[in-house]
Amino acid sequence: MTIHLSDEQGEALLRAASKSGYVTVVQDLLDAGVKASSYYGTAALIAEFYGHEEVVALLREAMAKEEMRAHAS
Repeated sequence: MTIHLSDEQGEALLRAASKSGYVTVVQDLLDAGVKASSYYGTAALIAEFYGHEEVVALLREAMAKEEMRAHAS
């Protein structure tokens, strides 16, 4: 799948997919290198607000991995 990012890191697409509860799209964006923790984890907050628990769990897991990688460096 080719992903065309709407901004430099794709954060806008991640937030939009999170708001809509598109689990597969969120996963594809994360796999493409979009950071779950961008904008202070706003995508997870948006998903939580709209009740998309599967997306929230996916984003929180991705943020935890990002945090672990940051501390390992």
